[in-house]
Amino acid sequence: MSTNPVYAWGRDHLLARAHTPDGLVLYAAGERIAAWDCHPNHPVSFTDEGLALFADSRGVGQLVDLWAVAAGGPTTPREVGRQATVLHPDGDRVVARIDPRWPRTGADGVAVHGVVCRRIDDDRVVWAADPTAFGDPRRVFPFGEAVDQAVAEWRRSGWRAPTGSIHEESTELVLAEDGETWALVGTERLVIGRKRRVFADIYWHQWSFYPQNATFDLRRERVYISGSPGVVCFGLDGTVQAGWSGSLPCSPFDHYGEQRTQVPVAICCPVTLFAEQVLIVVKRPDGPMVQAIGTPPLLEVHRFDASTLAWRGRMDELPARRLADSRQALLVLDDAGIAWLPPAAPIVVLPGTDATRRSTAAVVVVGDPLPDRVPHLDGDGYDRAVGDGGPIGPLADATNAERVGLARSLLQELVPDPRFSELLDGWPDSFRPFADAVLAWDDATVALLAEMRHDGWSRVVEGASDAAVDDCVARLREGLAVPEVDQWGRPCLSDATSRRLALLMDVLSPLALQAIADLAEEAPGVGQAATEACLELPAEGPAVPRFVPRALQIIGREDGDGSTPPGMRACAPLAGLDRGVECGKPPVPLLDIPVALLPGDPLAGSKVPVQHVFWANCEACDEPIRDEEVWRVAGAGVQLTGRTEAPDCEGDGEEPGEQTWTLTLEPPRKDRDWKDKLLGQLGGRPPWWQSPAPAVCPDCGRLCFFVAFVHASAVREDMHDVGLYAFQCEDCGVGVTVSQMT
Repeated sequence: MSTNPVYAWGRDHLLARAHTPDGLVLYAAGERIAAWDCHPNHPVSFTDEGLALFADSRGVGQLVDLWAVAAGGPTTPREVGRQATVLHPDGDRVVARIDPRWPRTGADGVAVHGVVCRRIDDDRVVWAADPTAFGDPRRVFPFGEAVDQAVAEWRRSGWRAPTGSIHEESTELVLAEDGETWALVGTERLVIGRKRRVFADIYWHQWSFYPQNATFDLRRERVYISGSPGVVCFGLDGTVQAGWSGSLPCSPFDHYGEQRTQVPVAICCPVTLFAEQVLIVVKRPDGPMVQAIGTPPLLEVHRFDASTLAWRGRMDELPARRLADSRQALLVLDDAGIAWLPPAAPIVVLPGTDATRRSTAAVVVVGDPLPDRVPHLDGDGYDRAVGDGGPIGPLADATNAERVGLARSLLQELVPDPRFSELLDGWPDSFRPFADAVLAWDDATVALLAEMRHDGWSRVVEGASDAAVDDCVARLREGLAVPEVDQWGRPCLSDATSRRLALLMDVLSPLALQAIADLAEEAPGVGQAATEACLELPAEGPAVPRFVPRALQIIGREDGDGSTPPGMRACAPLAGLDRGVECGKPPVPLLDIPVALLPGDPLAGSKVPVQHVFWANCEACDEPIRDEEVWRVAGAGVQLTGRTEAPDCEGDGEEPGEQTWTLTLEPPRKDRDWKDKLLGQLGGRPPWWQSPAPAVCPDCGRLCFFVAFVHASAVREDMHDVGLYAFQCEDCGVGVTVSQMT
């Protein structure tokens, strides 16, 4: 029990974990049965009997009986006041670390600014301690460095012993299972005590334990401190008994001419005592030194001797997991089983003598894994090793089979991973073999997919079969049949229905587009969602995409390396821009883009053959923050719509600076040369910075076609940091630019 920010509890068939996206969550036999919102910056602690202490959004302590809730009792917690940091094992008391700037005085008149224990039902102090610093705290060199070398380092760095109270430092309060022994753990300091008595005040040099964790072993009268550099075992008197320096054996590799056989690892949670062993969750790189950039770390459980901290190998019964969040909890259950609980990913349970737990989306019993979310493929176009989560190098250098394998691995694990966006933008066809399987997922799994990326995640189903579309439409109709209303009482789509509709809208097959048009007539809210997705709904017939599915990146190079496509210009003068709408200063031209450059040439014959992107840039008026700019083709230039007869603003008098670019259009990729400047995007779907706001033609009312996105300040350094979304109505010859700012 401590103030460390990640906690979990488990007994018999109950499991609870805190600081998840849903707060404190309770599971019974693998099924989620209750959840409580809790403040993410406050600790949560548990007793063996199933009491949980957490803070609500106001920072007020709340007490809930998990066993009673599991038995069908009330779920409303009991308020126990502030400064309730750690729950005492007896469930009747709380222990807190009091900030020295605001000493606490209880009802009995006892003032304390250290560690205080009080009963829940009254304000009287049961015991208190003030572990102020000793005059000369013991200096400890945890991993066996020679004292003379350490002293030389101390003299060179000018190290001095701390002189104030440990309460002036950032520390964690840890309470042992007896409810009386405690520790205050800082990044470079440790104080151990029992009730009012302080046993040891230790300061170490050269190492910083962060995040700092502590685990008591009162049977051996010791405490294990773990953090980024390793683990140190202290006796309660402060003597060093054992240590591990946070490195594991690996295949020999060259490190700047030196052969290394150890690889450094990071420690992810407090050590767990298991019989005569210590279990530690470590974050291990895939390669000798570093893992691929953007790859979620590989986490493993390793065994160590409890007395000597000698390494005993990896715990093979708990398979390695690739998890985006390195915060973890590892529990020993009352049946001698082990539960591995990350904050958000599925819980893994290694059963002991009782193997009756069931598998669900939240709890997985080792040996009874979840069914495959997406199938493995046959044939040469698929790399099964990568599909099983094996290593893969930079995607630009990978084979198509490897990229398809990575698509399967990402969809199977559904762990937020930067490679998901990179693959979806650069090689979206890698997901196509799995489109039918994804379209058939249940609502909970689709919700996990939506967390992989804030927008565009649903494009993984493009090209799904008609049979899969029919099944998706049937599920949608079931969801739409259950009415939903927003806080104002207006009809709306549920989150689950909105996500499934997003999948259907990104299939882009004729059957899917017809189904969207049909659903828009049947249920409110579908039409608005389709419009926001740039799908036009004509009076008759299927929905019409007003975009091209594939995007190209607009790359600028200042050194002139490359050739700009014909007709494409950057920062070139544009006829007709002699002034703004209400401002006397002309808008600044950014890019001229021939629409014939769009993949597939969907705007052939448009009355707007060149999409002009420009924007106001006056510091003296509000014209630069307009939401839209509407213009029409006028000879070799443009004509702004809605201009006042006379400008309301004279302009700021600043002339736009010069900027030249050599432009290229290239497929999306992540690892570009540092000289390449990403100026925007041609085609694809609008990469909205805020809520979707597709343009509508002011003449005919038709949904405009999305042509390009331009980041104004990337093109010209003297522009506002604004995103410009260029649309056009090809029939009316109208261009509309929508602006958004972060």
